[in-house]
Amino acid sequence: MKHNNLRVLALGVFDLFHVGHLNFLNFARRQGDELIVGGAPDAMCLKSKGKLPIIEQNQGIAIIQALAIVDGVTLVQSPIIQTDFVFNWMLSLEIATVVTCI
Repeated sequence: MKHNNLRVLALGVFDLFHVGHLNFLNFARRQGDELIVGGAPDAMCLKSKGKLPIIEQNQGIAIIQALAIVDGVTLVQSPIIQTDFVFNWMLSLEIATVVTCI
């Protein structure tokens, strides 16, 4: 792990990956030196959206990991509203900037 680089965390569901997702990740990549992508797990999608994603989480992660602009992919461990847990999770990843897709 590089310690002097600005790490950016891009958060999203990324179901049915499309050019809008790619544009978002390209934007996020330009915000720093390393891009870490946090994908929402299937259970979190079910709870927040009331339905499971069409592309299950492991397949979605494989698609994102294949992108040359992405330095790492992880599953989001808890909803952003759980601020203490999320803050500590981001610290453990050495995140400097967070970019979200609404």
